[in-house]
Amino acid sequence: MKKHKEQEGQSIRPFRAFVTQFVRFGIIGAMNTLLSLGIIYGIIWFWPQAYLLGNAVAWVLTVFLSYVLNRRFVFSAFRQAFWRGAAKCYLSYSAGLVISSLLLLFWVEGIGLSKTVAPIINVILMVPVNFLFARLFTFRGRGE
Repeated sequence: MKKHKEQEGQSIRPFRAFVTQFVRFGIIGAMNTLLSLGIIYGIIWFWPQAYLLGNAVAWVLTVFLSYVLNRRFVFSAFRQAFWRGAAKCYLSYSAGLVISSLLLLFWVEGIGLSKTVAPIINVILMVPVNFLFARLFTFRGRGE
């Protein structure tokens, strides 16, 4: 019976580690979301037609911040040269930028959704996608 409990505990550990990573990733993502939305809304406030530009500027800044914070607090076992990892991060998030931009066009131009509501929907949809990209590509390798 004791052996069964030990085996059960060992099988739960990887799941618990995955959930912990996802929660930490989500907390960092929430902070980045607020920053990203602030950048997007700030650009829209000055230039209402520039919602795609706002999305791109927010992306460049928050992907870097995301990489730094995730490297430190989520995937801390990951050890790779900083700039190599940052390049992988930008590469993996590039797919997210394309998806996010296409979704923005669809929400705003296709179905007439507000320019201020559409980014919020995108963020909700992109969190799990970005987590998988980070886990399977950006932070995959030594230590993971």
